[in-house]
Amino acid sequence: MKKYLFVSALFAALVSVSCENQDYVEADYNVRLNEANTYRAGEPVRFDISGNVDNLLFYSGEVGHEYKYYNRYVVAPSDIRAAQFVMDIQCLYGYEGALDIYLSDTFDGLTGTDAEADRARIREMVENGMEGWVKCDYQDGTQRVWYTHEFDLKEYVDKCTIALHWHPTRTNPETEEAISQRTYWINADLVTDFGQGENSVNIRNIEWTSVMMNSHYDDNPYAINNGNGYINFNKSGADLILQGVSNTELDFDIDGWLISDPMPLTAVQNDQPLVIKDMQNYMTSYEYTWEEPGTYVVTFVGINTNYAGASQLVKEFKITVF
Repeated sequence: MKKYLFVSALFAALVSVSCENQDYVEADYNVRLNEANTYRAGEPVRFDISGNVDNLLFYSGEVGHEYKYYNRYVVAPSDIRAAQFVMDIQCLYGYEGALDIYLSDTFDGLTGTDAEADRARIREMVENGMEGWVKCDYQDGTQRVWYTHEFDLKEYVDKCTIALHWHPTRTNPETEEAISQRTYWINADLVTDFGQGENSVNIRNIEWTSVMMNSHYDDNPYAINNGNGYINFNKSGADLILQGVSNTELDFDIDGWLISDPMPLTAVQNDQPLVIKDMQNYMTSYEYTWEEPGTYVVTFVGINTNYAGASQLVKEFKITVF
């Protein structure tokens, strides 16, 4: 993470270059392929480096590390080949059917600040039969067994909202026997394929609004991570834990919602380089090993930066690895 922040800061500095200030130093260096290279997968390729440059970034040309995509953060909807919400779900205790999963491409989101308005919006959704939402089927049976589900999001590329409705009961609806309120452990990722490898966003990194509908939570309907009877992102064992309670711990059936902000699925991580040199080290060569054969566009980006401005010099090679 520190290296990525460092890279971002270097590129940001280039925007404010002042060519009129004579105190900044132009980036000046050279890179050539070593004559002893064999260019075979699994064997290091050596680059000889001369000149003086403060910082040197290296793009290998592999997926996720291509210089031409260093500032790409969004792709066109037509570029999305596949999109899925991949969920591993395990249930514990209680009676099955206490979790509903919905998708929508029309929902405009909750306020996240006005709890009564958000509660009213959710009640309206339920009263209208969840119009505009599609309910997803999943396996909810054997306890303490992980089941994997893949929900297709290809029709939600432009705008996608995910809603989880957790509503465990304290009694078995068939026998009316007392029962613990059901717990769910969930690991999940939003995965898109746009032809340059998969882009994965963990459920913890999606923007969510949690709304508890029971009056028990009136002091803070948005509360999360409080243990039993709450929606938890901070407990060990799973990305998300909907933690139920015994039938005697609460005198009501929990009614909780977790609804994502509407989001396009076209956002991607920009391609990242390796920081192979900074101002603290001296370098005359660099070696990199490609594990897979192929033709790669390799890019070095040399950057000099100081209080007076910044200068960038790009060197590019095309390498075929057998």
